[in-house]
Amino acid sequence: MSKTTATTICIIAALTFSLLLDETAALDLLLGNREPGDKLLQKSRMYDAIRDPEGPAILWKVLTGDGKSTISQLVIRDRTQGCGTVVPINGGPGSKFVVLQLISAKENPSSWDCTSDYSVEIYGL
Repeated sequence: MSKTTATTICIIAALTFSLLLDETAALDLLLGNREPGDKLLQKSRMYDAIRDPEGPAILWKVLTGDGKSTISQLVIRDRTQGCGTVVPINGGPGSKFVVLQLISAKENPSSWDCTSDYSVEIYGL
């Protein structure tokens, strides 16, 4: 197993465990480091209003920044106070792209009014 794959599995496990422990806590994620001269390459939102009583909704999104720069930092901010989670599946800092997965909180009667909404910022050189 490569180091990148092991790191990705650890991140997914940690975020999933956090989601299971407390669905009301904000889950912000910061990967990589800003570097001198880097700039905001892309700003995006991942939003989910899908309701599935059988389980969580899962959405995928591929972001490429400006299409030519290498990502130095990825900032994912929870705008909904923990109604789901976004995890990087592939790429990210050191790459020219990132694949993100949004997993909404599993439905229960108290979360029908809860949607997943995340802002994503990609910085790079």
